[in-house]
Amino acid sequence: NEQPHTRTTFKSVLRIRPLLKKERDDHVVLEPLSDGSAVALHPSTKDILSPHSLETVQTGQDVEFYLDRVFPLSSNQEKVYFNIGQPIALASMDALKHEHEQKKTHLILAIGLTTSGKSHTSFGTNCQKRKNDTDGLAPRMVDSLFSQSVHSVIHKSKVRFGVELSILQVSQNKANPTECQIHDLLQKKKKTSSST
Repeated sequence: NEQPHTRTTFKSVLRIRPLLKKERDDHVVLEPLSDGSAVALHPSTKDILSPHSLETVQTGQDVEFYLDRVFPLSSNQEKVYFNIGQPIALASMDALKHEHEQKKTHLILAIGLTTSGKSHTSFGTNCQKRKNDTDGLAPRMVDSLFSQSVHSVIHKSKVRFGVELSILQVSQNKANPTECQIHDLLQKKKKTSSST
């Protein structure tokens, strides 16, 4: 049963990154379609993953996938943030504007094969510098949340503000492919002591 004023929304988004040499050599082409919410896969091989199941299908034809949004190759980090991250950051702060509103919980899930662009889109290429053009969703959203909180605290007294952020990496266990490994990317690595 859904509680009153509780709504769950799911959006599927695809960001197309530049092709790797192997992909160019294999002539794998992923092309955004005109409406910005679909993508066509032009396979050079006959075996592709079916959009309706987890099985491969034999086809010589293009396959179309429909999503809420497709970001073409030309999309930069800022465009991705303003379309995905900013609406989430603004919605997260609604509870400060409306005293009786429940806190908001949001999840961004980046899924893809190794080298598919998940880290670049999520974090950017240089997280050490402050406010870089290549910043990904996470640093831009955190910056937005704290900027909005400062504004809210200045205009309201007795405002409490907190942010909880988890960044987890789930990967396939190479030793046992039926198991997954979960890594907390914000946890400091433990120093190992060696005795000589």
